[in-house]
Amino acid sequence: MAKTALPVIDVSGLASPDTAARKAVAGEIGRACVEHGFFYVSGHGIPEEVIQGAVGAARRFFAQPLEKRLEIRAGATNRGYTPLRESEHEDGKPDVNEGFELGFPVPPDDPDYGGSNPVRAPNRWPDLEGFREPVEAHYFAVFELGMQLLRGFALHFGLPEDYFSGTFSRPVADMRLAHYPPQDGEGVEFGTFDHTDHGVITILWQDGNGGLEVESASGGWIPAPPVPGTFVVNIGDLLSHWTNGRFRSTLHRVINRPGIDRYSIPFFFNPDFDTDVNPAEIPGIAEGAPVLPPVVSGPYLIGCFSDYRQSWKEEAV
Repeated sequence: MAKTALPVIDVSGLASPDTAARKAVAGEIGRACVEHGFFYVSGHGIPEEVIQGAVGAARRFFAQPLEKRLEIRAGATNRGYTPLRESEHEDGKPDVNEGFELGFPVPPDDPDYGGSNPVRAPNRWPDLEGFREPVEAHYFAVFELGMQLLRGFALHFGLPEDYFSGTFSRPVADMRLAHYPPQDGEGVEFGTFDHTDHGVITILWQDGNGGLEVESASGGWIPAPPVPGTFVVNIGDLLSHWTNGRFRSTLHRVINRPGIDRYSIPFFFNPDFDTDVNPAEIPGIAEGAPVLPPVVSGPYLIGCFSDYRQSWKEEAV
């Protein structure tokens, strides 16, 4: 197993009928979220063939000619293909990766089916045989893992186990098949520049090539190498806000390597659009400590995306 400075937590106990077993895992998760904002999960129960089915679909999708991928280019929604350098950070530096994005299914009778809600829109699928089925199988397997982790967070704070997961009936839960091309030229090329994630949690599968780095408490960078049989989980800004800053939303980045194509599948796990995120409801805030104001999940996320997604800016003009 690859060595990592981040905790590796066996989360199989979260599915136990024994409350004490679930609480023991929740305690480990809580400590990792407070100290690092990042941890690995093993014992997640997702079969390797499900993961590799999605990885194979991603490889075939990105192997298509660019004009074919652009047939389903995402506009001001997180649905479809996003080309290289689509995301731009505050200093004007773009991320050098491309992706295919999908979200929680929006059926025809859903109020958001018309596509007016940019983070709750119908999925767009490529004309690529054998693509949709393995991608959806991976999506729903990781979705269930996310729901288990949410129950662990609730147990950590002494809340009812469905406190967080109960807000995920029509969630803003997006998955991305990501391709990072080999570094081009001298120096260091960032597939993804230093950033924190916007939402509640991100659940990441990464291939064996590495490149993910996490900011340590001292301000340096530590690698988060691939560990077979695990996913990497990190806390986003929204959950940090929800917990009044007790859970860390940690800076991280991805470095592209010379001569290596990197693939990853991050799952951005966020609640229903109209969820009231109220830190005052989470027990354990120190007496006299300032309490962050409540926010509404969907508008909060839209504000974050519109700041750096080029396609959102273009369609807003």
